[in-house]
Amino acid sequence: TFVGAVSDDEDAPESLFIEWFDSIDGVLDTTSASGTGLLAFSRDDLALGDHLLTLTVTDGEGLTSIASVAYRVVE
Repeated sequence: TFVGAVSDDEDAPESLFIEWFDSIDGVLDTTSASGTGLLAFSRDDLALGDHLLTLTVTDGEGLTSIASVAYRVVE
């Protein structure tokens, strides 16, 4: 399970565009945040190996914030 939290000074969390992108498996999720800004999704079909996961959040003005984390999928 992947989790995160988002906020913006001007836009409600649920109106922000969310993209979780994986360096091997591509776009994993684009589900909107909850009203409190929480994000969560699960996947059980990720390729084996070393991955870089990037969460990109875009507000109504087109401004973005990006966070990344490396992880490894093993058998």
